[in-house]
Amino acid sequence: MINNEYGQILEVLNSSGIIIPRIRASVIIPTYQKMDSLEKVLIALAKQTYPENLFEVIVSDDGSVDDTAELVKNFKMHSPYRLRFITHEHDGYQLSKTRNEGINIANCEVVVLLDADMVPVQEFLTNHMRWHHLFQNIAVLGHRRYVEPHHISLEMLVSNPEKLWDIPKTLHKGFNYDIDWREEKYKKNNYLRSEPEPWWFF
Repeated sequence: MINNEYGQILEVLNSSGIIIPRIRASVIIPTYQKMDSLEKVLIALAKQTYPENLFEVIVSDDGSVDDTAELVKNFKMHSPYRLRFITHEHDGYQLSKTRNEGINIANCEVVVLLDADMVPVQEFLTNHMRWHHLFQNIAVLGHRRYVEPHHISLEMLVSNPEKLWDIPKTLHKGFNYDIDWREEKYKKNNYLRSEPEPWWFF
């Protein structure tokens, strides 16, 4: 019998008060040839409501030949959080290897995975880490919201990052849907409670 029941966890989470941040997180960003979107992600992480001294960011590069390395080097000079960069020679599509290399050098208690084109809202880390302050040995899952990249400017991220919520949704260019594919699947597995392979959703 499959039982991914987490109702009691939700009850505790919903009834909990203010959480005093104390747990550290390593944010892992695998990337390849995505310098422009990566810059937006790094800026958005600098605007998080979670304390800057409680998280590090590791950019794990799959052998990009654009100016990704230089971007990270320059950003590191004024980054409010600890920023690290690793790379290897590109040898075809190696997302899992690239992500795992970042995880292998992580120094914090919790690992948070982002993609180089996923710009997080200000509350992203705070909401994610809230779960980890209340429970141990859990995996936390978030969802993507598809928007047009040109609607996210560097100026907006620096001056008004809260406006990310105001950007209208759009269709995913490759799959022609406007919500995260996982949200549609939840209807068939009772929000993962009856899902035999829940790890595919992470």
